[in-house]
Amino acid sequence: MAYFLKILFLALLLVPVSIWACSTALFSLKRGAGISAWYNGFAMRSLGVEIEVEDANGPDFEYKNCVLTLLNQTSLLDGAVGILSLPRPLIGIANIEFALLPFYGWMIMIHSFVIIRQWPRQALRTVKRMESYLSAGGNVYVSIEGRRSADRQILPYKKGPVVMALNTQGHIVPVFYEKVGDALPYGSLRVRPTRVKVHLLKAISMKGRDYSERDEIVTGLESIARKMNENVLLSPFG
Repeated sequence: MAYFLKILFLALLLVPVSIWACSTALFSLKRGAGISAWYNGFAMRSLGVEIEVEDANGPDFEYKNCVLTLLNQTSLLDGAVGILSLPRPLIGIANIEFALLPFYGWMIMIHSFVIIRQWPRQALRTVKRMESYLSAGGNVYVSIEGRRSADRQILPYKKGPVVMALNTQGHIVPVFYEKVGDALPYGSLRVRPTRVKVHLLKAISMKGRDYSERDEIVTGLESIARKMNENVLLSPFG
């Protein structure tokens, strides 16, 4: 009963907050994103989800022109966790199904994410926009898996995030989520109190590398992901 009341309250709060965020974004995307981040943080705390960030790059690393590449996509909470934990300035890439979520999807899309559809021409335009944003010093958050994994195994990777990083000669920062799938498992609508962990792994510089190396880089990211995943799945606390 208590859980139902929390969800009802958050759903009722979402409507005015999303209108506020979207209206504010017309004048200031940064402030609109701040409202969205506040709601995400409040909702997570209310439902007992805590986020711990472990950054292998240290305090001296400057997050500019970085493709923050999610290696394991396991939960509908992936986007919210990214908004709250990843370095800014940040724009994420999501599919159109996310944008269709009433109020929440609209709020996030108007200032924190861009939509990419499975139409080659539209996808190419979106990637070019993101490359311009990266070259200007921004960061892009994107999953390298084509879809969420139902059993937490690593699914086949796409080359798009690697190509963006190569074209802008920036960095790929591999991102691995631990226990996000426990907080909201695949196929479930009930959020469980969980302490999730965000691993920002060592940045990989693309400077001096070219398009011909894309497959090698993707294979390297897959190896990192499978090793991280194996360690988590074998852990007695996983």
